[in-house]
Amino acid sequence: MVNFNIPAASCDCHMHVYEDRYPVAPSWNVPPPSAPAAAYLGVQKALGLTRVIVVQPNAYGYDNSCTTDALA
Repeated sequence: MVNFNIPAASCDCHMHVYEDRYPVAPSWNVPPPSAPAAAYLGVQKALGLTRVIVVQPNAYGYDNSCTTDALA
């Protein structure tokens, strides 16, 4: 747990979402970690963050489905 006060409006400025239900790009040869959006919500709450920037992972290439679904 965090033992200090996070300033108001603090932002996690770089995070990725990886979910098993989305196929990785054919050129990607390393299995991505399991890091679903639902799990990140717990991290966000524990840290007291209210804003986040979700970044498209390279593993999915040009398919933004995982990222756009996470944003929804």
